[in-house]
Amino acid sequence: MPLPRLRRVRRALAGAVGVALVAASLSACSLLLVPPPEGSEESLAALADRLRAVDGVAGVETDLSQVDAKDDPHHWIARVAVTADGPDIDLADDLDRAAFGGVRRAALVLDLHLPAGEGTSAATLDVLDAASVTLADELRRVPEVESVVVDRHSAQVELAASASLRATVDAVRPLTDGLRTSLTRDSAYLGVGPTSPGPALLDRLDAQLAAGRLMSVSLSVADPVAGPVGPTLRVETREVVSVAEELAATTDEEADAGTRDRTGFTVSPPGVAGVDRDVDGWLGLPLGSPPPPSVPRIMPDAPPAPLTEAEIATPDLTEEEAAVRAFLNASVALTGVEAVVAVDGREQCEGTSRVRVRGWVVAPVFLRVDDAQEPFDAVTASWTDQGLRPVDRALGLDIWAPEASGASGVAGATIRGTAEGLSLSATSACGA
Repeated sequence: MPLPRLRRVRRALAGAVGVALVAASLSACSLLLVPPPEGSEESLAALADRLRAVDGVAGVETDLSQVDAKDDPHHWIARVAVTADGPDIDLADDLDRAAFGGVRRAALVLDLHLPAGEGTSAATLDVLDAASVTLADELRRVPEVESVVVDRHSAQVELAASASLRATVDAVRPLTDGLRTSLTRDSAYLGVGPTSPGPALLDRLDAQLAAGRLMSVSLSVADPVAGPVGPTLRVETREVVSVAEELAATTDEEADAGTRDRTGFTVSPPGVAGVDRDVDGWLGLPLGSPPPPSVPRIMPDAPPAPLTEAEIATPDLTEEEAAVRAFLNASVALTGVEAVVAVDGREQCEGTSRVRVRGWVVAPVFLRVDDAQEPFDAVTASWTDQGLRPVDRALGLDIWAPEASGASGVAGATIRGTAEGLSLSATSACGA
């Protein structure tokens, strides 16, 4: 029986809408299916082969992925995880050299896992960050430490089952020097800041944990940039009132000295979410006390207003441009190849209204050598002779700065191995 005309029209419209939705969905998906940069997969595979050939390597795993498939699909990160066959941390230097040049058109993250050894715990560290390697080596030698994971942003420390929180914090805090740090042991998690948690709280938690009175512990420490914000402690226990009373009687050294807000706590029975059964309070104040006043914040001076393009272009920076150009030309000369230096960037110096210049160059060293390590070493040796020292490393980029201001007429320099050669940059001191 023929369909009525109205029903046929509706069915036709529904079919058309369905086709349109499917097409739109496929179109959206196609935007996300961005292929890896040309040559990146082959470059990553070659890097993995070089790393596997390094003495002391037990295994290598790789991953190549977008920074964000939705919001940043065109930038890629190559992640490489190396497992060592022994605890020798000198392997990090060998891997660093083998990773020279990185991965074509992708940022490189290179982690090394070291098993426990005699007098050292297991450790995972960022090979490309010298500070992470040094810190991981120091932390894995702390007797109370079971394992560590260190990168340029944080240190995660797992404690041995018998370790004292107080002893571990006392040993770890001077080493991490303000780096975001956390300690874990069974169901206990503690953030560690420059001054928090204090000795009295650590002694109290050690005693309560040793007696089996706490089901879980979590201490959150504010980022130092937030100012003197006090930590927040949450514990679960079957002895809610007595544990809360003990915490309320615990000294908060920094709060008593007026240098930080008082530590707040919440004590809850295990597995109960009802707020009415929680007991809240502050260290060093009787239960039921009103909220203590906050430590006055020191407001930083407002930074200078951003300069306009015209203001950045106005100062005469002839001397600064000449210093940067001479520095980079001398560096290129050490590589044995020729390259044209560009000194055409200007930027406002942080926290001031002054301006500096930036120059850069790529030295095509692979036209002369197969291994860029020799010209790399020649350049950095020259920088060392001129009073510069490596101060940081970010995704394969070595960042150098002078020990004394004005060394060689530059305030900073970078060097990175790429598929095209050695990429160099230099920044002048702040001019007018």
